[in-house]
Amino acid sequence: MTSRLINASFISVGDILRENSSRNKHIAKVLNSGALVDDALVNAAVLQCLEEKIHAKRIANTNQKYRIILDGYPRTDRQASLLDKWPIELHPKLAVQLDVPERICLTKILGRRKCILCNKSLNVNGVLDEFGFDMPPMLPDDNSDECRTLNCNPVHWKKRDDDTIDTVQYRMDVYRRETEPVLQYWEEKGQLLRFIPYKGIKEIDNLVSLIETRIWKST
Repeated sequence: MTSRLINASFISVGDILRENSSRNKHIAKVLNSGALVDDALVNAAVLQCLEEKIHAKRIANTNQKYRIILDGYPRTDRQASLLDKWPIELHPKLAVQLDVPERICLTKILGRRKCILCNKSLNVNGVLDEFGFDMPPMLPDDNSDECRTLNCNPVHWKKRDDDTIDTVQYRMDVYRRETEPVLQYWEEKGQLLRFIPYKGIKEIDNLVSLIETRIWKST
């Protein structure tokens, strides 16, 4: 959603790796365990994807500025050092940290679903607490012509194989150990934006405004 509002392409490192996992059993095994894939392998896959996107834009011969939201990279100090060696045009202008308590991350991750009929992402879990977090479930719109036509219902909502309590908690352990230190890398560059999405996707306009302001200041 953020990518649409700022007219950017969205690239998920998780999606890149899952696509590669169909050809690489080692990557598939690591992903299902919740661990991190080898840094050099991830870097090569992400860089190749970005270069292909940029090349396609150039072939399209458009003079429009090309923006990319890269989700999930870098996740380790070594990945950050590898990113520093990328072509300068691919260096990120800003890093965004969505600062959400682990208990809420666990609840929302375990609620993720994807409808196999309409291909929409859903979330069956909601959060409402005394600290101001108010994130209702994300369910299909009853007024959606597409969902009515396809007769989408909970039978068709599929959960990812790796969205289990044990795997998610392990991912959080890995995040604290491997990824949290990377925030300092962005802070030292003056390129870190911390954002607390108390209302979930309802905060999207506020986030976009902050991103736009920070990017304009850096150009």
